[in-house]
Parts: sequence; structure tokens; C-alpha cells
Amino acid sequence: MNYEIVFGERALDRIPDTTPLDVIDCLDSHLRKLADDPTKLGRRACFPFPPKGQMYNFRCNSNGKRYYFVAFFYFGEDERTLCVYKVTHSVDERRR
Repeated sequence: MNYEIVFGERALDRIPDTTPLDVIDCLDSHLRKLADDPTKLGRRACFPFPPKGQMYNFRCNSNGKRYYFVAFFYFGEDERTLCVYKVTHSVDERRR
């Protein structure tokens, strides 16, 4: 089942404006994969993460840097939407 992704008001606040476009494209691609099969890709969020919903970890590579992401989400009441309420990231700048 393909879910529609709905972002919370400040879901992407932690993604800097300076993030390379190819990384943003990769982020979008992974969120689309999540929408295709959230029960397979997601796992329950537990301490030290927010207790609400599930989380999905993934990474993207660009210009010798590796970007690690965690998308926090829950299923909408209509059972057709995924509500992404926060996306965090970190960067490993060592060459890969």
C-alpha cells in the first residue's frame, strides 16, 4: 500500500539550507520508499528518541561525505497517510 506523506509544521527544520541538492533528492527518494512499505522499513521509536510513533534510518552519500538521516513518523488516523513529524541528520565528512 502506498501512503501519502504529510510533514509536520517543523519536520524539516533540522535539515540545513546548505544541504546539497543530490542529498535532498536522496532524502526524497528514501521517504518515497518509506511511503511504499512503512511496516517493513520502520521500527518502533524508543528511548532516547521521542516515544511517539516509529523511526526510519537511512543514509546518502555526496562529494565524499556520508549523510545519516532518521525520519520519525506515525500512521494517520485515516490509515492512508504517514505523518513525518521530525527528520534529523548528521554528517560524516571522512572520504568514503
